[in-house]
Amino acid sequence: MTLTWRVLVLIAAVHLAVILGAGSVMLLNARRAVAVEITAARDSAVVLIRDLVRRRADDPARLIADLRSGIVQPRHVRIRFVPADGLSPVDLPTPHGGAEPVPGWFLDWVSPVIATAVLPVTAANGVPRGQIEVVATPEDEAREVWEDARALFLVWIAATILLLPMLALLVGRALAPLSRLEHRLSRMQSGDYARAAAATESPDLRAIGARIDQLAATLRTSEEERRILARQLLDLRDAERKSLARELHDELGPCLFSLSVMADQLRTDPERAAARAGDIDMLVSRIRVTNRRILDTLRPATVGNLPLGDVLTDLVGAFQDAHPGTRFLLDVPAGLSGTSEIVDMTLYRILQEALTNALRHGKAREIRIRLSEAAQGFLQMEVADNGEGLSPCWSKGRGLLGMRERIAALNGSLALTAPASGTGAVLTATVMRE
Repeated sequence: MTLTWRVLVLIAAVHLAVILGAGSVMLLNARRAVAVEITAARDSAVVLIRDLVRRRADDPARLIADLRSGIVQPRHVRIRFVPADGLSPVDLPTPHGGAEPVPGWFLDWVSPVIATAVLPVTAANGVPRGQIEVVATPEDEAREVWEDARALFLVWIAATILLLPMLALLVGRALAPLSRLEHRLSRMQSGDYARAAAATESPDLRAIGARIDQLAATLRTSEEERRILARQLLDLRDAERKSLARELHDELGPCLFSLSVMADQLRTDPERAAARAGDIDMLVSRIRVTNRRILDTLRPATVGNLPLGDVLTDLVGAFQDAHPGTRFLLDVPAGLSGTSEIVDMTLYRILQEALTNALRHGKAREIRIRLSEAAQGFLQMEVADNGEGLSPCWSKGRGLLGMRERIAALNGSLALTAPASGTGAVLTATVMRE
């Protein structure tokens, strides 16, 4: 069911509840009003008839004639004379005018139980002549109440019939901006992030349109960053493959060629085997170093085999050995454990890239690394240096985008900021520990 139909059904239900409530109140009041009206009519008729009975009690025929002609027929009562000699009762005419009958259920509801008034007719000598019965008849009063209730119900139906189309038109116009917002979201789903949702004439929906525009801008930025990152990741992968190929070609190729030459010399000149054995051992050591360097580039041997603190300590120690002129300060909490291998690898690569950037671009002389446990099961690593700081025109390179991609895969965050002093840079990485 659409929202328009829900609104219309709700309003119709409210209207129905109102008319039912008003009808119930009217019926309750009508029952009391009919009782009061009929009782008053009966009592008025009794007063008039009692006066005639006092004057015409000796002649019942004349009494009946006077009742028919001398009394204005009261409403809501029926008058009947019952002779004492056993003759048939005489009903005085009660005008109903052939009006439309009242439904039986309605008449039963509003009709009160009112006792019949009986007036004895006795001659002057004490001989009973009969009695006059005044019977309450609520049909006329009930008919008036029924006609009023029916008229009210018909007016309500007419008002509802006129109101619902007007409400449908009004609700349709009010919800028209929602259709445009839905179309805007559909365009966003297909990749069209043009700003158009906030241009709605409805003040109530303008804020929603503005939020949709902000979402579109965020998605557009994320899409552009994703596209740039995908391109740079491809470039980085190609660069790594080229570097690996160059490493194999420049380092292992000559070593393998030299081993092949030495093997030929051993076959042709066995007397020089001892000297060639030393050369072969030197080449094997060189191949072993190159192999370890390549393996560390692909995947560090310490990750997955040592605790995270020892892994980072080993990495910082390698940088300290390679850069003795730079001071490295590492702060890792004691007893840190329970981290997954993917978390260890992520923090290892981020620290490796951060130290490389601080030395290569910032020319830092001191680098502080601090690993701490953040709230709600997160680890936070902060790398601060005293180098030249961020250039005003610096841009995100492959390393930073790679770090951001690793962090995003673990539902973490990465921030690179410059201290207020303008010297150095601070990189903060937050990642879930599991």
